[in-house]
Amino acid sequence: MTIKSDEAAAMLKEVENVVARVKQSRIYRVAAVIVIIWGLIDLVRSDLIGRFGPRERMAFWPTLFLFGFSVAGLWFGAAFTLMGLGLAALVVAGYLWSGDAFPLWQAVVTGLGFILCGLWMRRA
Repeated sequence: MTIKSDEAAAMLKEVENVVARVKQSRIYRVAAVIVIIWGLIDLVRSDLIGRFGPRERMAFWPTLFLFGFSVAGLWFGAAFTLMGLGLAALVVAGYLWSGDAFPLWQAVVTGLGFILCGLWMRRA
């Protein structure tokens, strides 16, 4: 049995389509678990985890998100881990030492930090 080159190309294209769908499905499965976990965390955050004041809440939730970002680095690469831990360290440093300027510090660290990390990641 011989296969013509155009038939072989069509078969290879079909295999590539299946591979792409499987990769997307695997990413969606991992993302679905992460979204469910964040939903559960958000559900129990109303004073079940702790009674936070505004300053503590401003530091806790971004730090928790950045911890998830760091753990994602186990699957998506060390850059996620380094960015997550680096930004979390800056949040904690600001919480401890910035005093009344903490809201501004937090806006700069989380806002500009994520923008700069995103721009750096686009480069790759």
